[in-house]
Amino acid sequence: PKRPLHLIGMSLGGNHLVRYLINNQNSQLLSNLKSLSLVSPPFDLKHVLYNMNPYYQRFFVKFYIK
Repeated sequence: PKRPLHLIGMSLGGNHLVRYLINNQNSQLLSNLKSLSLVSPPFDLKHVLYNMNPYYQRFFVKFYIK
């Protein structure tokens, strides 16, 4: 539990990681956070989700649009 924590988020995972960090700022886990890397996180999430392939859209819209 005392080891340094390094997080990497890619694409929608990067967006999800940022939202997690914002909503859990007081978490004991984050006291060990040493670095955060985000690779191509979408800034306009609704635009990305509404314009993606319908197959993936059904999965992601349930979790991200709410």
